[in-house]
Amino acid sequence: MTEVTVRGMPRILGIDSSLTSSGMCRVNLTLNPDNVNDWIARQVDIWTIESKPTLDKTPEGMSNRIAEIINAMEPHIAAADLVALEGQSSFLKGSSAQVLPWLWGRIVDTTTAHATELVIVPPSLRMKYATGKGNAQKDAVLAAAIRRFPDVDISGNDTADAVILAAIGCRHLGLPIDDMPKAQWEPVMAKVR
Repeated sequence: MTEVTVRGMPRILGIDSSLTSSGMCRVNLTLNPDNVNDWIARQVDIWTIESKPTLDKTPEGMSNRIAEIINAMEPHIAAADLVALEGQSSFLKGSSAQVLPWLWGRIVDTTTAHATELVIVPPSLRMKYATGKGNAQKDAVLAAAIRRFPDVDISGNDTADAVILAAIGCRHLGLPIDDMPKAQWEPVMAKVR
């Protein structure tokens, strides 16, 4: 767990990266008016950054597509105090096995360039945090996220994953936004880097 020195309203960004639809979740925290030693989620915004496949499958074409995604993400990364990024899956096949790690690396580079703190969350830990199981199906994570965050208009798997990542980022800072049972979050947070 990281000790946080807060100079304003902390902003945590969860990113579920994808070539077609990256899930994004921004959590703005504010002091609890009833307890000035406590932070609460003042605002939780979710959206996706979508990218349509291109006929140009050359390295230059893929580079341009990745650059468009990064250009859409960069202002949000620059404004964040912490980015919680889903780690790479070991099940990538075909062209995804080359292009998705490339996008992921560019997100890491962008986060580093803006000196934003970065937390990498392996997919199994995201699943375990949401459901208690490290091998949960995507729809189980979606259902758990909707139950846990009823005030957030979670519309699909991408945004559900991003919300869970942002919640992990908040907890990493010692500023949890959920009331997850300790038995569920503690083993996850011990492994998040």
